[in-house]
Amino acid sequence: MNRFTGFIVNHYTWFLFISIALILALIGYFVDLKRAKKNIYKIEKNKNELNFDNINVDNNVSLQAMVDKNKTINNSSNIEPPESL
Repeated sequence: MNRFTGFIVNHYTWFLFISIALILALIGYFVDLKRAKKNIYKIEKNKNELNFDNINVDNNVSLQAMVDKNKTINNSSNIEPPESL
């Protein structure tokens, strides 16, 4: 027992550095666990949700004709979309 205590007393700085490193690693592990639980990408369901149920689209018209017909529509968020195209 005397040899063991003598070894610890002679090398206490190594034990101190190793214990500090292990404590910091443990703190980092717990911080990483806490970050993993958080949802980084929050999705707000009702914000800027568009309802496309009321749009009447003629299926017999080509895409180019629809674009030509609607190319003057402003995409500003202040302007409500037209009731029918």
